[in-house]
Amino acid sequence: MAQKVTEVDGIRLTPHGQSVAREIKRHFPDAPFMLYVANCESRGLVHRDHGGRLRPHSGGKSTAAGVFQVLLGLHGPDMRKRGLDPEVLSDYLTYVRELYDRHGLKPWQASRKCWGKHYQQLAAL
Repeated sequence: MAQKVTEVDGIRLTPHGQSVAREIKRHFPDAPFMLYVANCESRGLVHRDHGGRLRPHSGGKSTAAGVFQVLLGLHGPDMRKRGLDPEVLSDYLTYVRELYDRHGLKPWQASRKCWGKHYQQLAAL
């Protein structure tokens, strides 16, 4: 049976995506455009796919994983040192928030063409 798809802030989401959207909004109440950044990175706010964290669709050897496609080869050791588990969505988003607080949107510049218009609209509010 197909999952019901609804919209959250103009993004079409499955029930899983809706719960991920709620968590993103909870971690980024002051940065609503991060919902669009995540959507562009994961194509539908998917954190887990077929039981494991979402991996890049491009294949290759990238260590990017999860709804924000965090490079776990680079950031995984720091996450574990802080006691955060990338398998747990709230831990993952806590780390993403720390990345955002330290670096702004720089870690997600590769997908700016996708989320940039939403950033401009929401940042102006």
